Amino acid sequence: MIWEIASDTGGDLSLLMAIDQTIKAGNCDVKTFFKDSDGDGFGDLNKPIEACEAPPGYVSDSRDTDDCNARKHP
Repeated sequence: MIWEIASDTGGDLSLLMAIDQTIKAGNCDVKTFFKDSDGDGFGDLNKPIEACEAPPGYVSDSRDTDDCNARKHP
């Protein structure tokens, strides 16, 4: 685990971020949310975060087909 932390990447898929999210979640109903970079209400399946409530910029729907273009979504 020490090697994994030392080799961790930055950003949404960071191991340290996942550990921090788990600790902060505490005793709640944890759900998966997805980064919505273009603000269309649909998130990127490849950028998940687990939390009790959706953080700013995250949504529960992961069906965005192009998260850089708000016009492209289901």
